[in-house]
Amino acid sequence: MQKPNLEIIDPVWKSLYRVAGAGALIALGFYLSQIFILIFGEPYPTTTEEWFKLFSRSKLLGLFYLNALDMASITLFSLMFLALYVALRRVSQSAMAIAGLLASIGTAVFITSRSVTFSMIPLSERYTSASSDAQRAQILLVGDAVGAQLIATPRTTGFLLISVAVLIISVVMLRTQLFNNAAAYIGIMASTLIFALNLSVVFAPAISDPLMGIGMLIWILWLVLVSVRLLQIGRVPPS
Repeated sequence: MQKPNLEIIDPVWKSLYRVAGAGALIALGFYLSQIFILIFGEPYPTTTEEWFKLFSRSKLLGLFYLNALDMASITLFSLMFLALYVALRRVSQSAMAIAGLLASIGTAVFITSRSVTFSMIPLSERYTSASSDAQRAQILLVGDAVGAQLIATPRTTGFLLISVAVLIISVVMLRTQLFNNAAAYIGIMASTLIFALNLSVVFAPAISDPLMGIGMLIWILWLVLVSVRLLQIGRVPPS
């Protein structure tokens, strides 16, 4: 059965579609750069003392390992979610409002939780300049508390909320001609794998790496399809 043509591309929003599409592709570049650095860079720090030593060698590399590029990516992806709400709100305004709210909260949780870990930088400086073992031990305790933010929650909570938003958006896409079914089904697969990945970080760490590899590829494919389509919508001449 043919899907109803409920979409009217309002020229008022075409600039948003173009900016969101381009921003998502830029964010994808940041995301891939982050992955490249993590794969081919130094071994990922596993203790607070290793984090301090990393920052003493290179603050820039330390920021990359704290997922600074991911924070920039998530911020740009928020434009994509806004554009998707505008594009799909006529299909299901309530569903898209829920998806937009979940994506906004998830983005805020992710950025807030990651920004807290930036306090590792001044802590590493204090650790390097400490004059006694007792001072260094106290700073390590503080660093351990901050480093706990690098594990599972609340960072995982942010991704979980975003994955649910992607699932809702992808289901709405199935009811419209504006996005093809391939993008919708890939979005459903991506959101399901992201959801499973972030749960595995907490409950089954042994399977998190395989899920990450598969989920990353499908997530990237969905982002490319959606970004390109938003750019296309932004170039449609007014009817």
